[in-house]
Amino acid sequence: MTNDNEFELLSAFLQSVEPEVSGHSAGPVSDKEKSLISQFAKGELGDEETRATIVSTLLENERALQMLVDEASK
Repeated sequence: MTNDNEFELLSAFLQSVEPEVSGHSAGPVSDKEKSLISQFAKGELGDEETRATIVSTLLENERALQMLVDEASK
């Protein structure tokens, strides 16, 4: 998958997330999840199954989602 496709995927994901995420888990984010979030934000996460896993984490954990926003803003 090209970087353009990765950014399109990231954009589509961010647009699909409800504006209000409070009420979702705000638990700690593991080092592995942090690494995956960073790779996802950079468009470097090539494995579809891994992307699906990290998207699930992002939808469930507002800290993980904030990390994605921070990484994408760099």
